[in-house]
Amino acid sequence: QAADSLSDLLSGGALVWAVRQASRSPDADHPAGHGRAEPLAALAVALLAGVLSIEVLRAAIVAVASGAKAQLDLPVAAVFAAKLLFRLVVFVTAGTILARKPNPALAALRVDARNDMLVGSLALGGFALARWGLPALDAWIAIGIAIYIGVSGARLARENLGLVMGESVAVSRHDELASIRSLMERSSKFIS
Repeated sequence: QAADSLSDLLSGGALVWAVRQASRSPDADHPAGHGRAEPLAALAVALLAGVLSIEVLRAAIVAVASGAKAQLDLPVAAVFAAKLLFRLVVFVTAGTILARKPNPALAALRVDARNDMLVGSLALGGFALARWGLPALDAWIAIGIAIYIGVSGARLARENLGLVMGESVAVSRHDELASIRSLMERSSKFIS
């Protein structure tokens, strides 16, 4: 959970930076705008997901090897549950917005929220299993969750690496941008 919270802090900072940068108007140094900030931040989130995956996997393997038993106090469990609900709201809200308009930074936020929900669920599941007399099972579950988080981070990186490297946009998006450009040119001729 400590690694997860650090990942949240760094991911949030990267995404806030990206949204601010992407909203800036084109300038002399960036004639095409600052839109690539969003996939760049998504790559940062993907990297942090990889680090989180490795940390969860490491902790799980140490717990399995040492026979460590999950221990969690009720107040800490309540905090995990509250965080889980908050991240569920973020996940659903980001999904709703993404259904209307693609956005790499928002997609990265959604992946981060999903990963947080998995890690939080794992922590609560480990607590429940320990209370039910199966304290070692949560470490085995953590191994699967770590692999899932790593795969989702790799997928997020693959989706955004092309955008950072200047990959061309999809044909449908290209056509949409061309029609907007055409409309702007006609409007400027009408105004002049």
